[in-house]
Amino acid sequence: MRNRYIEKSLMHFLIKVTDEEMTSRGAVIHYLVGSRDVDERLVGSNITDAIDKLFGTQAISSLQPVMARFLQKYSLASSDAERRMRQIISEAQPLLPLLIRDGHFYEDGGNKSEIIAFERTDSRPSQQLQELLTRNVGIAESTIKSIQNDSEIVIINEYAAFPLRLIQGIGKMREHYDRECQQNRARIHNDYQQIFSEIIPPEAHLMEKIQDAFYACLAFGILMQQDDCYLHEVYDEFRDRTSYIKLSLVWSEALEQISKAGGVANSLRDRRNSIIIEIQTYPTQWIEIYLPRLQQFIQQIDRLPKESPNYHEIGIVLGEEGTLDRAATEGILKRLWKYLDRIAKEAQDNPINHHKKLQTKSSTSTDEEVIDADMADSHLS
Repeated sequence: MRNRYIEKSLMHFLIKVTDEEMTSRGAVIHYLVGSRDVDERLVGSNITDAIDKLFGTQAISSLQPVMARFLQKYSLASSDAERRMRQIISEAQPLLPLLIRDGHFYEDGGNKSEIIAFERTDSRPSQQLQELLTRNVGIAESTIKSIQNDSEIVIINEYAAFPLRLIQGIGKMREHYDRECQQNRARIHNDYQQIFSEIIPPEAHLMEKIQDAFYACLAFGILMQQDDCYLHEVYDEFRDRTSYIKLSLVWSEALEQISKAGGVANSLRDRRNSIIIEIQTYPTQWIEIYLPRLQQFIQQIDRLPKESPNYHEIGIVLGEEGTLDRAATEGILKRLWKYLDRIAKEAQDNPINHHKKLQTKSSTSTDEEVIDADMADSHLS
């Protein structure tokens, strides 16, 4: 073997890697490299010694079962084994930090998987490891499984089918997404027309108020349906001009758009309340104008095909009939119908007493606040 081939050889790589650790042998190998010829037996001996030194310990230790190696490294008597095992199990938690204690999250057991698996035998290390897990760490017996491989301990800890809002910090991520979406939606969406469902929806009572106003405005024709959207007309008294806000034809998407824009939600609520005030003032308007519109809208909803994106909202809007498995529910429009029918009859039968009844809700409240309180009472009754 000539010197010009040395730099491409395994021996040269070995010298380069292990030079600092092999000070005594290094001189011999460097001497051989510098010589004109190299003895194959001496080279083989040096390489074998170097490999044994680098990998021999790992090869020997790997022959022992993993349970034995773990218990040798971490003593049971000093609690090192318990402390280290708790740390390992903690590190095996799901990568996403989840708020499992969220009040709206129902954990039924089927969405969580916890497994600790190793070769379970009658050997002392295997029995000691099992006792460590169950007695010291508090792992349930049902969590521990057996595998055929004695060289590994498998720890699985995962959640499935959880709402994205449970991810800690998702609120900050949504704020960043909203900013990017407003500035340049094309940068984060392949299809800029796609609207994603809200990860963190508004509180339930706020969404109920938005739904009540939205579906009432749909029923009474305040939202004008176009080919690709609903148009909501907004009049600016200061500028004396009218503008239009586009809302999705998909009701769930439109509700999310409204929930993100407080001004639109308030505007729809005001328009609905103005109709209620009109019926209180002129009760005949209920039978002559608004009841026919409401009935027509209900018929339209009943005719929605299953492939319609709004089909799944029928239960919320119209209610559901009772079955053996669930009680009947009252939809938004039925509650609205009952409320408007009641106030129209009360106003028509005794307009003075009805006006006084509304005023007693709060002597300092606005008409809108009085109506909201009266409707809330009506829903609870």
